[in-house]
Order: sequence, then structure tokens, then C-alpha cells
Amino acid sequence: MANIMIIDAHTSFTQSLSGALFDEGHMISWLVDTDDVIENVRTFMPDIVLLDIYFDGFERCDVLNRIKLEYPRLPVLIMTAYKPHVRDSRFVQADGYFIKEIPIDKLVKKIEQMITDQALNQNPPGDGKGGFHGHSNIR
Repeated sequence: MANIMIIDAHTSFTQSLSGALFDEGHMISWLVDTDDVIENVRTFMPDIVLLDIYFDGFERCDVLNRIKLEYPRLPVLIMTAYKPHVRDSRFVQADGYFIKEIPIDKLVKKIEQMITDQALNQNPPGDGKGGFHGHSNIR
């Protein structure tokens, strides 16, 4: 299965999501701070990153920018509870987004489909380069 990195400090949502993804056979790396995000990406080599864009009390477009600077083809999905963020031009580098109110089982299926599409498009899973192209709104 896939290596999935989740960057989010909101424990209840992330525990549910990571548990559901783990139950499907995926390896999960969950970061609750962003200090060593690039080192963690380099070590874990995720197939996809799920990034809560409102993190530590700040909008974290800097985290998205750091990931995309080092790993431009690694797919990053923005997670947010705030609908206005999905149209924010500062997050144009993201490969998609979802509002956290989506049911977990539906979200897991969509993430798995994106990982499958990524693997079919270009790169083998776990190469840390990604291969997903285009923006996706997961509903």
C-alpha cells in the first residue's frame, strides 16, 4: 500500500483518518509540528501528503511551499475546516483539497484513488516524487 504523511495538530480528525487509512493497509506518518517537515518527508518518502493549512494558529502556506520546493511532484492535499481557504491563490501549488466535514470512509476511498492514479501516471509508490497532476476537490 502507500506511505501517507498527515500534517495536522487537530487530533480527533487525524486520529480517525489515520486509523481508517491504517486499517486499509497504508503506512502513516503523523506530524503535529512543522519544524522538521522536509527531513520527515525525506525519511518517510510519502506517496502523498495531507496538510492542514491552518496549523499552529497560522495559515501554513510556507509548509506547502517548502515541500513543493524540495519535492515538486509529491502530491499535497490541503485539509481545511474553512471553506474560504480552498480558493486562496497562495495555495495554488497544492494538488487538491478537501473540507474536513467529508465522511472519513469517503475520504479514504478518494485518497486511495488519487494514489492509484498517481502510480499509473508516472512514479512507483514510495519514490517521494509523486506523480499526481491537476487540482482535485474531494466532496
